[in-house]
Amino acid sequence: MIHTSRAPDPAPGTAVADIQVGDILLMRSAGDFSAVVAWLGESQYSHAAIATGPDTVAEAITAGVLTTRIDELLQLDIEHIDLYRPCAHDGTPFDDDDRASIAACAGTYLGHPYAKYGLVVLGMWSALRNAGEIPVAWQAAVNLALRVLLDDGGRTLICSELVYRSLSECQVEPVGRLRPRILQRTPNPLPLPDVDPVKLMQEIAHMLGWDKARADAGLLATAGDVQATAQLHARARAMLGLPAAADDDIDGGARLFAGKEPVEDPRPVPRLVRPREFEVSPSVRLVGRLK
Repeated sequence: MIHTSRAPDPAPGTAVADIQVGDILLMRSAGDFSAVVAWLGESQYSHAAIATGPDTVAEAITAGVLTTRIDELLQLDIEHIDLYRPCAHDGTPFDDDDRASIAACAGTYLGHPYAKYGLVVLGMWSALRNAGEIPVAWQAAVNLALRVLLDDGGRTLICSELVYRSLSECQVEPVGRLRPRILQRTPNPLPLPDVDPVKLMQEIAHMLGWDKARADAGLLATAGDVQATAQLHARARAMLGLPAAADDDIDGGARLFAGKEPVEDPRPVPRLVRPREFEVSPSVRLVGRLK
């Protein structure tokens, strides 16, 4: 039987000294943009990173895939950071050789610059939802993000994909032994966050280097354009290799029917793995809250 329940939000108290190489840090940054990203990703988290040393993580951000000191991460404007510990696919804990292999694998991705990174993530997780679920007030931002995703064409490595690939592609025997167990999509109804669409577009404009006038024009040009959202959404799903989402099917084929046990995905697509998938993975456990 597969269990996906989680304990209530942990109280802070987990120390950096508790972190082991290969641990996953799931976090939620402050601001409207992160609130939208987390909601579209059906999670309390908007970002993921993987520990590569006793005091460092590898993460994919706007500046590229890089190594960040954990003490510096703790000083950023982040609402909370939770520590999760994966185990091997068969449930056994990692040993020192496993951890060295994970760190080495993550290191192979360092140094890749990715402009407009945040918008690719927003577009990606928007495409995984039903277009009809996207609030009208967010459509200006979502439409822009979907366009950026389509222009990107699959080149950008997103945060949770980096974590998944570091674990699943590392050099161990047998191949894939450390791959996290990923469940087919587990719907997670969350309350709609209180987001100011103007501030949301201002955050996006800052990412793109736009001035206020251009940001205001972008908001007015696509606000409430349901048809444009649906068309961009369909194109993005097709690019990602996903079937068209029916009105009553928000998961694009990875269905979880009421009363049914979650089903493990035998061949997860790394690009489509979100923080949510680590949060509910049977091979990943919550250690505690760092911040």
